[in-house]
Amino acid sequence: MERANTKEKIILTLFLMIIIMSQGIRTILNNLINTSMFNYHIIPIILILITVFIRRNKLNAKNMIFILGIIGLLIINFMTNVYTFNQFFRSIVSFIVPLFILLIDYEDIDEKYIMSRVTKILNIFINITFIIQVYISIKYGKSGGIVGHSLTVGWYYVIFISLNCIYYKYFGVKNDILILKDIGIALLGTVLATGRISTITVLILGFIYAINCCKSKFLIYFIMPIAIIYFLNTPLVKEQIWEKFIYALAWGDITNGRLLGIREMQFYGLYPKFLEGGGLGYSNYITTYLFSTTNFENPILMFAFDYGILTVIFLLIIIFINPLIEFIKGKKFLIMINFLLVLLVPFTYNGLSESVGLFIVLIFIIYIFLIVNNYILKEKYRI
Repeated sequence: MERANTKEKIILTLFLMIIIMSQGIRTILNNLINTSMFNYHIIPIILILITVFIRRNKLNAKNMIFILGIIGLLIINFMTNVYTFNQFFRSIVSFIVPLFILLIDYEDIDEKYIMSRVTKILNIFINITFIIQVYISIKYGKSGGIVGHSLTVGWYYVIFISLNCIYYKYFGVKNDILILKDIGIALLGTVLATGRISTITVLILGFIYAINCCKSKFLIYFIMPIAIIYFLNTPLVKEQIWEKFIYALAWGDITNGRLLGIREMQFYGLYPKFLEGGGLGYSNYITTYLFSTTNFENPILMFAFDYGILTVIFLLIIIFINPLIEFIKGKKFLIMINFLLVLLVPFTYNGLSESVGLFIVLIFIIYIFLIVNNYILKEKYRI
């Protein structure tokens, strides 16, 4: 029986705490022990700090440079009294510490072991939450299940399809019928959560999953398209997806109000500054009390208002450009496409800039993609 080493145990514990407990079932856990501890992700944050600073861990030098740059900008803003101490401390905990995950190296880990455990646990969790979601939807109407916000639920289904696609492409084999079951669960789950972007993303990823992992071409190119076309024309999809899309289109904004903040920003002539941000929560303040709208749902702009444009540039280099370069260098285009689609969904609403939980989930999922890429590179050059 395989046994995990210390670093592998840490990575798997982070997965459980970040993806399953602290984000997926935190409300249930908080109610069970009458606390709000799981809302603040205390355990994974402490574990990340222990891993980076106490263990002898070879840190990613490129990411460290940009993270130190972000910390320096936060300190400058704090010293010039742009941030209060409370804003500064919360920014360090909720914005900086999650980025430390991308400093943890891949030495001394069995990527196949990590991915097998991650995929198995995630599949069990998604299947359970899907059953609960269907039950709640039948009894009370549309529901996101136990994960929380409906858009976050949609993102979880996107992650579910993506990681299964990658695992069964590079690490294992799965029966074609079970692959179609995964796609069906993700598609129905996103529709019940009324996630339009997530539904489209799941459709694209579903075809990528089937093409790369199914053995039967008849299933991929005949049965699956017919089943999806039929599903997309059901009353459920018409009510939850198409009617809302048509309504938003008739209103003149297919983003369902998400561009209001940008229009108001132009109207008031208020733009983010290059070096200076207003502090954690500043973007919420200006949209609520100045623009009188709660639809400023653009994480990049919200981060820019909170921390400054240069900080956002550093952030995008760390979480987007550097990983993308790694995938392109290794010619791993399947991983690259999955990576881009998984990153797309959380950048379509304000959760990343308002919730420690979503941001830390994003960073950990990026780390998982990098683990897979590292495994493929090792296999390529293995003698």
